Amino acid sequence: MDNQAPSSEHYKKLAIEPLTVILANNYGFLKGNALKYLMREEYKHGVEDLEKAVWYIKLLIKERERERDESAAGISLFANAVPQGGTQ
Repeated sequence: MDNQAPSSEHYKKLAIEPLTVILANNYGFLKGNALKYLMREEYKHGVEDLEKAVWYIKLLIKERERERDESAAGISLFANAVPQGGTQ
């Protein structure tokens, strides 16, 4: 089996294919798809691809906010567990 992923014509017009960038940087699904749509918009579906990129970016923002909130909640819970006012 060939190690090359199938490539469509709109990706062959780019200096670097999105998959190469995504894999080299260990981008996840959401960031990878946003990048893919941004990179191909000029050669495939134009504004529709930009809208898809925005959709994935908005999902990524929600995911990062959720992670931030969970992290902050964890720090807050830990801070409440530490005795205040010195040693006991």
